[in-house]
Amino acid sequence: MDSISFNTGRMYTAFGQPIVAVKLCDTLYFVDHARHISGWVKVGDTDPLTKRLVLLNYDANAYEDAPEYIGSDMLEVDDFAGILEASSDIALTKLQS
Repeated sequence: MDSISFNTGRMYTAFGQPIVAVKLCDTLYFVDHARHISGWVKVGDTDPLTKRLVLLNYDANAYEDAPEYIGSDMLEVDDFAGILEASSDIALTKLQS
């Protein structure tokens, strides 16, 4: 499992647009904390998790809404929430410093 957090720099909030993503095998999950959007999309199993991969799918609206699917694809909801919370805490700390 890989995870990434970054800020797009788009000014949806005073802190920009922090996004956290997790890739498990061929599935990419993401949360946009500024816009309260979460989703998932199937990607290549060998595709590296990058900001470009996340934004390519996010900006093209090429994803499914995550909440109803999170628990069904290798992750329990609590595990996913914990991963994203930890990653977003790191991202927000970096943004505020």
